[in-house]
Amino acid sequence: MALNDYRRAVEKKPGSVEPFWLDYALALYQRGNTQESVGILRRIAAKYPTEPLVRGALAVVLFDRGDLAEAETNWSMIDRPRTLLDKQYLEDHHWPPKSVEAMGRFKALKE
Repeated sequence: MALNDYRRAVEKKPGSVEPFWLDYALALYQRGNTQESVGILRRIAAKYPTEPLVRGALAVVLFDRGDLAEAETNWSMIDRPRTLLDKQYLEDHHWPPKSVEAMGRFKALKE
């Protein structure tokens, strides 16, 4: 299972934040591990503060758990957020269904 593979890879180098951690965090979120997902997304955002997919993912997960203020703060850090509102773009970047659906709800709020 991909989630276990990600977990093993992260455990091998827990002090090193890698780009694939985004996929891991979104997989955790998909499985209902929101708190762990947020923790990982925050670590990724700290290392890659200008990466829009990271900030977008963090904003969506925070929004979905009801933390609108922090979600908006992360969303405001994205240079071109309109790209992230495109469902196909997210699917092309391997966002799982729950993340894409949450972005759809977040997008509805933004309109």
